[in-house]
Amino acid sequence: MHKPYIEYITHDQVDTMANEMKQKECKLLCINGYMDTDGTLKVVYNFEISKDKVKTYICKVNNEIMSLKDYFGEYALKYEQEIMEFLFIKFIGVEEKSMFLSKDSNIRGQIFTVPILEE
Repeated sequence: MHKPYIEYITHDQVDTMANEMKQKECKLLCINGYMDTDGTLKVVYNFEISKDKVKTYICKVNNEIMSLKDYFGEYALKYEQEIMEFLFIKFIGVEEKSMFLSKDSNIRGQIFTVPILEE
């Protein structure tokens, strides 16, 4: 098992992080969102930085955060829409879209998503 590479960033550093990962042609593996035990919302970004190395960025969020759709397109957008629906985190520039829950649902909590494997 490899050593995890985790970096904690602020919401002001998300653009720099996304730009750096795009410039280095790192693959966005997934975006997760969760509510910590103290009620703090966090967004987690996982990137493949080499064949056997994944780098994870964890960002504490108040209510909104920058979207990665301008850097990683539809792939980032689907994760962000799912996180918006379950955790009520607003990704700036992303349209709110109900993918799983009815409009009157008030569910909040932890979600975990993984990408579909490419054959």
